[in-house]
Amino acid sequence: RSMMSVQSSLVMVPIYEFGNEATKQKYLPKLATGEWIGCFGLTEPNHGSDPGSMVTRARKVDGGYALTGSKMWITNSPVADVFVVWAKDDEGAIRGFVLEKGWEGLSAPAIHGKF
Repeated sequence: RSMMSVQSSLVMVPIYEFGNEATKQKYLPKLATGEWIGCFGLTEPNHGSDPGSMVTRARKVDGGYALTGSKMWITNSPVADVFVVWAKDDEGAIRGFVLEKGWEGLSAPAIHGKF
């Protein structure tokens, strides 16, 4: 049940509400059919799920953003194809980013000790 709740509410809704048309067309159909699995990254090792204390950063670079930081306890992450990750930009605004499995610098190890 948690897998589908994450998929529909925490992954698909932010993409639908805040994504541009190209992002919606790329991700939502495959997430809706279950062809792709999504996950939601907010919780951090030393700051929990408090967005105001978040230390993951998004720095603007040519062609987009570079993210630095780490998340934990991300349901679906070891099997996810799509990652909705939250970070603060250079101005301190909280922004959501859609990442894909296999992108350089992204890792999603198995979760141990969550339950």
